[in-house]
Amino acid sequence: MPSELVNLSNLQTLVLENNRLTGSIPVGIFNISTLGILSLSNNSLQGNLPSSIGYGFPMLQFLHLDTTNLSGVIPGSISNLSQLIVLELDENKFSGFIPGSLGNLQLLERILVSSNLLRSDSSNEELGFITSLTNFRNLRALGFDKMPLLNGKLPASIRNFSTSIERIYGYKSNIQGRIPKSIGNLSSLLLLSLYGNQLTGPIPTSVGRSLPPEVANLEVATTLVLSVNQFSGDIPSAIGKLGNLNYLSLAQNQFQGSMPESMGKMVSLQTLDLSHNNLSGLIPSSLEWLQSLLYFDVSFNKLRGQIPSGVGNLSFLVTLDLSGNKFQGSLPQEIVYLHRLRVINLSFNNFTGQIPSWFSFLTCLKYLNLKKNNFTGLIPHSLFNLLKLENLILSSNSIQGIIPEEIGNLHSLKYVDIETNQLNDSIPSSVFNISTPETIALGHSPFGNLPTDVCLNLTKLKKLSLSSNKLSGQIPSSLSRCSRLEILLVLQQLWFNSKSGWCPLNIPSSTGGLQMLLTLSLAENKLQGSIPDSMGDLSNLVFLDLSNNNLSGLIPKSLVALQFLSYVNLSLNNLWGEIPSDGPFKNFTSQSFMSNGGLCGSTRFLVPPCSTSIDHKSTRKKTSHVIFITSGIGAALMAITLTIVFLMYRNKTENASSPSSHFANARSIRARILRMRAL
Repeated sequence: MPSELVNLSNLQTLVLENNRLTGSIPVGIFNISTLGILSLSNNSLQGNLPSSIGYGFPMLQFLHLDTTNLSGVIPGSISNLSQLIVLELDENKFSGFIPGSLGNLQLLERILVSSNLLRSDSSNEELGFITSLTNFRNLRALGFDKMPLLNGKLPASIRNFSTSIERIYGYKSNIQGRIPKSIGNLSSLLLLSLYGNQLTGPIPTSVGRSLPPEVANLEVATTLVLSVNQFSGDIPSAIGKLGNLNYLSLAQNQFQGSMPESMGKMVSLQTLDLSHNNLSGLIPSSLEWLQSLLYFDVSFNKLRGQIPSGVGNLSFLVTLDLSGNKFQGSLPQEIVYLHRLRVINLSFNNFTGQIPSWFSFLTCLKYLNLKKNNFTGLIPHSLFNLLKLENLILSSNSIQGIIPEEIGNLHSLKYVDIETNQLNDSIPSSVFNISTPETIALGHSPFGNLPTDVCLNLTKLKKLSLSSNKLSGQIPSSLSRCSRLEILLVLQQLWFNSKSGWCPLNIPSSTGGLQMLLTLSLAENKLQGSIPDSMGDLSNLVFLDLSNNNLSGLIPKSLVALQFLSYVNLSLNNLWGEIPSDGPFKNFTSQSFMSNGGLCGSTRFLVPPCSTSIDHKSTRKKTSHVIFITSGIGAALMAITLTIVFLMYRNKTENASSPSSHFANARSIRARILRMRAL
């Protein structure tokens, strides 16, 4: 910031927010007594606030210093800014105590100190700074969220907040204990966000005005977020009286019992998130009256029964997540009326019957997850008319038949998982002709051939799982074209050739071209040959499992260069020679190399030390080959030389009068000898 700004002695408004300003704030800025508005938000400044900040701004009403990278303490003198209406210090690196003297700023309407390293200055377990603010009569918004060092309880004095307060943000601040019953006194409260703390006990009944003299009037509230705490007990039925609520999240707590029927009275509700609790029983039929609902998530509870047919009345629903429960039966056809649905997650339940063909009418659908149910029958061809589908997850069911070729119509598909079913026939080539997938999981089904050009179009593929199939042929060398591949799982294969029976395979050297690969598992196949040196080019590899094969030869020294390799399993093979001890091999144990015939090396691998004969086994073998080849070449050269001498002698006898013939013969002999040397 230019220091010349301090010369503007009559300046009333200084707004420099959302720039790329760096350095310290010139101290003189804080002495421009005429300033009424100072906003430096969203810059990359540094330094502290001057301790005298409260003495140079007698007219200041708006102070916006959020997201400026400032540090140090909040000076106590800030309480002298008696005309201040808005104070925003959030998203910085302020530390120390929140000054209790902030309570002197009687005109404040909004105070945000979120996302700092501040603590409460209270000597007891309560958040004392909140008590100091309860004198405000105009306060509308209070933010002290994302401050894990607060570590205290909400004080009972919260009841003294004015009836004007509308928003309280206190999430992720390590708040403990119970919510005071008196919080219900805040009759104008629209938003209460306390998720991600350590709050315990039941939700106060005062939240629903069920007990009048303790009851507060929160009926005007529009947002209530109490997720990620330790609340327990039942969800109070009085919560249904919050008729203006449009956002309710009680997720990731310990609530139990059933969903209250009274929730059907919350007719303004757009988001209802009760996921990750211990709720049981049925989905109340009264929920069909929540016709403004956009997002419904009751995943990972203990709910049971069938999906009520009244769900078809939720015509604005965009997300339906019932995963991780005990729902059963077939899917109600009324779901077909939910034309706006983009997400359906019914995974980890006990649904039965066939996958409905009417899914094809949900043309906005982007995510369909039916994993881990008891669906049977065929995959309906009509499913692949969902042209906006990005995630298709049908794994762990009892689906039979084939994967229809029409899967190639899904040009928006990013994630496809049809593992662990009873599918047969070959994997359709159309799967590999889509350019958009990032994950393809087709393992644990008796598929046949794998296309040789498997990675011709899969330019974005990051994970490929083909484990536990009955693939035939060879591991395609074209896998190296999947240059973004991070996880490759081709384990427990039954590679079969109809003519010769079980087909031993080699690891293609082109595997080294997968530069982004993080996980490679080719375990429990019938792989033979040696481990390619090119595997040392997999510079990002973290996990390597080649166990339970028929691999032989040496462990390539090139693997020492894999600096990120943290797991390797080469056991149950026929490897021999020295186990490398440098690089990542310093951290491996004997379990990585068990049951190999001729490995040697460090005693920590529980193998014999490498003797001279073993160490040089490969060298001697190569030397003997060289001697044999050299002897053969020498004998051949000797025979050729004798033949040439004989021919020269004969030519000399026959052509003694022709000097040019001698030159021609010599050139020919030299050429022949050079050719032999070249061999």
